[in-house]
Amino acid sequence: MASRHAGVKSRSVGIAVPFSHLWSESVDFDIRARQLAQGEEVAAELETRGVSVGRVVVFGDRDEAVKAADQLTGVDAIAVVQTMGVQPAFAISLLDQLSNTPLVIFAAVAHESLDSDFDHGSITADGALVGTPMLTSVLVRRARPYDLVVGSGRDSSALDSLALALRAAVAAAVLRRARIAVVGKPIDGYDCVTIDAERLARTLGTALIEIDPSEFRDRFKRVTAQEELRALQDVSSFAIIDADGESLRRSVRAIPAIASITADHRCDAGVMNCHVDTIRFSPEVGIAPCLGLGMATSLGVPWTCAGDALTAVAMLAVKAAGLPALYHELESVDFETGEFVVANSGEHDMTWGARGEVRLRPNGWFQSDPIPGCCLAFELPPGPASLVGFAQIDGSESFRFIVARGEVTQRTFASVGTVSAAFRFAGQSPIESWRRWCQSGVNHHSVLTTIEGADVVSAIGRHTGVGVIDACRPTGRDEA
Repeated sequence: MASRHAGVKSRSVGIAVPFSHLWSESVDFDIRARQLAQGEEVAAELETRGVSVGRVVVFGDRDEAVKAADQLTGVDAIAVVQTMGVQPAFAISLLDQLSNTPLVIFAAVAHESLDSDFDHGSITADGALVGTPMLTSVLVRRARPYDLVVGSGRDSSALDSLALALRAAVAAAVLRRARIAVVGKPIDGYDCVTIDAERLARTLGTALIEIDPSEFRDRFKRVTAQEELRALQDVSSFAIIDADGESLRRSVRAIPAIASITADHRCDAGVMNCHVDTIRFSPEVGIAPCLGLGMATSLGVPWTCAGDALTAVAMLAVKAAGLPALYHELESVDFETGEFVVANSGEHDMTWGARGEVRLRPNGWFQSDPIPGCCLAFELPPGPASLVGFAQIDGSESFRFIVARGEVTQRTFASVGTVSAAFRFAGQSPIESWRRWCQSGVNHHSVLTTIEGADVVSAIGRHTGVGVIDACRPTGRDEA
């Protein structure tokens, strides 16, 4: 499903490989050429893992580092590939020019095992464990955030970890410059989803763009027959069950209407409160546009409902890292099995994949409306998963992410009529984890994503300085 959203920005990383001539006499190769080759090898491996590499630079002194920084201007994240002992001032000279760019250090050890002939030359050539603390000690001294990955440059699991760390770093960069469209105000009385927009911009850099609900109505009315037909084609592969023609027509018209808001306001995510006179209760729209919200999310621009900008931040953090994000509630629990019902009012994310048939059907939440609208219904595949939330904390902390690891189980709840799953928190007491989940400050909405989501959000917290609470740890504080 290719993105049609102009608001989605290109995202790439730069790879920086420092070297030193200080011990060059102990090796019999061209150090600069060797470093460039290693950087390009890492870049090629990252590309196969979905990370776009904009540039690989190599530098061996302060002046070269400053020039190399110019070549990395505009990247969303930097990976410093540390393979040898290098004066840290070289890399610092580059990083000082890119002080707001999220940073990942890769301690790239050359060998997975050591031979008995390991000598002085080997220490120079394979000095990642020397060069890394040389650099990180200065980063810590200067309070420069960074993430650290350690492993062999030829080890697949280490490269997987590096790719995930860089995707998290890119997501942190996206959040710092993000624009989130906010259509209308939160549902009256929903104090749990309200957010201080000025504080969010000051703390995280994320801007909320207020949009009057009448703008969505007007865009909905202006959708052309061609746009409507294209949107209908986008959903034609789903099994259409008991959906009347007018519900289907209006539901698909919401897809290009939402896309145009995203594009014209240059937004990375969105928040909708459709329960107002100009949208759900208007003769022109007359539906809750849940299908459109889910289609936008599936295309990489996540949307929430009920005016919940807090969870929109969590959704964007996950989607910007390339992970699926299902906007949902934990509806109830089976005390015997520790399984929680995951469902929502009709939103979806097709990047999750489905277990079995994807049904396009009338939205049961609004069956008493003159036109109930349509939504997708399917069950998520079982496997390791995590929950992500975002909360405002009045006081010195301002905001925090909340994560919880667990699993989507084999159990299904197809009768709820929307995307659904059974989630069990990790640990011996899922109920105790849910209690800590509530005590963290998360509201009734959150994001269900893959197990990597908890690690990604923990890394985003390190890059941005926003706190992270892990509901499945006894201390509550994230230790990742």
